[in-house]
Amino acid sequence: MKKKDSAPATKRDLHSLEKRMATKKDLHKVEERMATKEDLQELEKRITNTLTQRFNLIAENLVYDFKGAFKDRLEQHTDDINRLKHHTGLAAA
Repeated sequence: MKKKDSAPATKRDLHSLEKRMATKKDLHKVEERMATKEDLQELEKRITNTLTQRFNLIAENLVYDFKGAFKDRLEQHTDDINRLKHHTGLAAA
């Protein structure tokens, strides 16, 4: 017996076809939005540059903070030495 291929479509068949067509449309949209290799390389460069700039800024701030902290400590030691010199009479009057 031959299979009847020209049977009328049911609502379920039409709904299934509609879903598959929507999926294909979605795939085309995704393909249009997909980045090319050059786009990804450009994005990588921008991210790398941003991270490098932020790292440099943080490193610069740390260096500045450490210099300030050590300068304050040195000034405290100098003040302590001068006070001891005056106390012991070693300071020139």
